Amino acid sequence: MSEIFKFCIPSEMKYLERVYELVARVLEDLPTTDSTKDRLILAVNEAVTNSLIHGNRNDPSKTVSIIFNMNKDNVEIDVEDQGEGFVPQPLKLEDSAKSLHPSGRGIPIMKVCTDEVQFQRISPRGMRVKLIKKICP
Repeated sequence: MSEIFKFCIPSEMKYLERVYELVARVLEDLPTTDSTKDRLILAVNEAVTNSLIHGNRNDPSKTVSIIFNMNKDNVEIDVEDQGEGFVPQPLKLEDSAKSLHPSGRGIPIMKVCTDEVQFQRISPRGMRVKLIKKICP
């Protein structure tokens, strides 16, 4: 059986802490380790931050949606914004760690914390980041 949870926030950084709390609550009963849950929370936080800043450009008239689809085998989390979208560039975490630039680590962090990260343009405007994690109790 599958469980689906969805919530939306305006594109303002002040809602990021609330997202953290909601994600932690949704994942609370997930039959996996605390370490896996913490990694998923970090990955979602990075995806939402990217959507707020880079996707919607902190425009409070736009929203970011977070959709959880959980079953006994895996968790899929979609983070959707209403921005212009982008073409992801290949970048490794160790490459971004060498940079003094304050951004650029989000995608490598998402990839380290999950089993799969997918990027999809959604119409008419927007981007979806799909985070997939297999569940191993």
